[in-house]
Amino acid sequence: MKKITQYDLAKQLGLNQATISKILTGYALDTFPEGTKKKVFSAAKKLGYVHPALITPKRRISPRKRLEAMAHVKVVLADGSLFAEFRARLGDVGATGMLLEDLEGEKRYLPIDPFLMEVEVSGPDLAGLRVRGNPVRFERTEDGKLGFAIEMMDLTEEDKVRISAIVAPPLEPRTRKPRIPE
Repeated sequence: MKKITQYDLAKQLGLNQATISKILTGYALDTFPEGTKKKVFSAAKKLGYVHPALITPKRRISPRKRLEAMAHVKVVLADGSLFAEFRARLGDVGATGMLLEDLEGEKRYLPIDPFLMEVEVSGPDLAGLRVRGNPVRFERTEDGKLGFAIEMMDLTEEDKVRISAIVAPPLEPRTRKPRIPE
């Protein structure tokens, strides 16, 4: 399968490649009509285009791994009071953060005031892991469920080791094949 490029998007949409680049990188978005921006993002998603800025190693401090686990999430206000509780599916997990998806709970909103997330994981890989974190990104799924990414804080050394062992297990030592002279 051919890798989709900005040139491919521009050709398909009848736009200049520079326009495609500016829209996808967020540069000068206010200069383009809303319809054009939607058309570019829709085509990029449909064709499977991945912008290099989204996959550069500089975007993440640590590697991530997708896990199949559930989590009990508490939203705790700055004064220590409990605002809400949710059940969530654990998505990607890394040494510094995690993605919580498909949140379900009595409340369908989050507080305006500053808050932290307290997460307890249940599942085969990280059962019993308890972390606190700051929300760094919010999203709604197509079916309207809430999801967000958190930056974990105050991890114990033991928890860091548990997470690292799952996310980035040590590599097996490579053995060199003997070179056979021709």
